[in-house]
Amino acid sequence: MTTSDEVIAIVLRTETELSESSTRGVNWLDTQRHLLLEYNEEDRHSIPLTGNLVEY
Repeated sequence: MTTSDEVIAIVLRTETELSESSTRGVNWLDTQRHLLLEYNEEDRHSIPLTGNLVEY
């Protein structure tokens, strides 16, 4: 789904798929670190208020 200024995706994954996908994503982001701007010394390249929503 898209809006005028956002792309919204809802993905259902098993716990194993979520873990593997997160690991691959972080590893890929580490290779792109030179392209990222740091927010500040503490948060570095991301603000830890985003992430996957896990429902139990």
